[in-house]
Order: sequence, then structure tokens, then C-alpha cells
Amino acid sequence: MTTDLGAIALALAAKEEPDLIVMDLIIADLSAYEVSRALKASPCTRGITRVAITESTATIVPEGARQADLAECLCRPFTPPQFLGRIESFLPQPVPVRNSHRVWPPVRPNRYSSHRAH
Repeated sequence: MTTDLGAIALALAAKEEPDLIVMDLIIADLSAYEVSRALKASPCTRGITRVAITESTATIVPEGARQADLAECLCRPFTPPQFLGRIESFLPQPVPVRNSHRVWPPVRPNRYSSHRAH
């Protein structure tokens, strides 16, 4: 989903409940700080991770980023692999399924295996 307006981003976030929102620090109608604070204030969007991107470190206000609860402010330039690596670190990781008592085919040690019961 993409939009150029913070107000629409807030409505989309409430409707779609994404895992992650990446936004430019300067948006047409609201700043990323304002959008992030509004997302943080709403119970249905509070848990969404928010990352802002900017052209210059001069536009980053550390106190504003903390108050808005932004996960990170990324400053351009960066390469696509750098960007993806950073963004992937904020996405939820799949939980491995552990059900060791249901292995098929069953693995049983035999006299030729190196595993011996103690």
C-alpha cells in the first residue's frame, strides 16, 4: 500500500493492520512524527512498527523520533540491499514448528549408526 498523505496512511493502517510502515519523514499533510504519534495513540495500530526515511540527518529530531516511538530513522543514501536488510530486521520472524515426536519416517538407530543408547 502506498499513499502520499498521512491522513490516508492512518486510515489504511487501521484497516489493513500491517506489520511494518515505512514512511518519508516529510509527508505532504503530516510529518512522520505526527503520523507515528497518531498510530501509537490508537489501540488497533499501536503495535505496528514504524520506520522513517529522510534525505538528510539535519531533518531528524532525535527527541521527536523517541516521542513518536519510531523504530528507526534511515538516512539516504543507502543501497537496496542495505535498505532491505534493515527493513527485514523489523519484520516478525516465522516461528519454527517443533513437533519432534511426529517425525516421519521414524528415525531409529540401528547397529550400523553411530548413535548408541546410554
